[in-house]
Amino acid sequence: MLPRFLASILSGGDGCFHMPPALDTVTSTGTAINTTLAATTIASGDSFTIKNAPLTSKALLLNFWTDNQVAGSVRIRSPKFHDNVDAIRARTQIGVLKPLLPMGAPQRLYPQDTEIVELAGSAVAGDIESVVQLIYYEDLPGQAGRFQTWDQIAGKLKHIVGCRLAITLGSTAGYNGARAINADVDLLQANQDYAVLGMTTETETAAICLRGPDTGNLRVSVPGEPDLTEDTMWWFRLLSWHYGLPLIPVINSANKGATLIDCVNDENAGTANIVVWLGMLG
Repeated sequence: MLPRFLASILSGGDGCFHMPPALDTVTSTGTAINTTLAATTIASGDSFTIKNAPLTSKALLLNFWTDNQVAGSVRIRSPKFHDNVDAIRARTQIGVLKPLLPMGAPQRLYPQDTEIVELAGSAVAGDIESVVQLIYYEDLPGQAGRFQTWDQIAGKLKHIVGCRLAITLGSTAGYNGARAINADVDLLQANQDYAVLGMTTETETAAICLRGPDTGNLRVSVPGEPDLTEDTMWWFRLLSWHYGLPLIPVINSANKGATLIDCVNDENAGTANIVVWLGMLG
């Protein structure tokens, strides 16, 4: 175990110690944000400031999406982006949770830089709308996430299993409804590694998130779009293939009680029946 761990942190080839890669979710929201672009509010526990990764390593905004109740627009900018006027700006559709950046073309991020994330949408009192970003860190000190490429896991897949879980969606902004991955169905085989291929839902929710010891307790997320199940069921494989990076989380069943699923929702409470698609490795 120790030689394997040392190999993983020395894999950079430059003689320096490297921590494993990390995948993180950053969510911000607006309540009755109105039809003109306005600053969103960061979700509890998240930050608009890019984490303090080594300057020589990659930090990338892989993609982002919105959950809008009225068609509008979204803008993510920074003085370090192409420009600080529009930078990344896209139109949004009502209730369409699909990636807004071209797949495979990430935006470079810079440690300790602070993003400005703005949204235009509903002016109706109480309407909550969200912006969800998925950020990759090539080398993030203090993290010990386990991520692999499809090529690394394809030959080791033994079984596919859909882990079913009902998440109670709250009516407040940000993350809610956290439950252990085995809370409803506890069928994972003991002491086995599982690749997290993707997650699906039959009820729209801004994002489905997984976090636990094997992700460095950072959230990895999937758009909670019922009309996108052909992509979200293998979301992390899709990301890894498009970006050529180790983006498929690998979790161990020994950590199932500490591996949590939660969702980002709007003001409409309900239940999301989640399926976490796993591939048992061997």
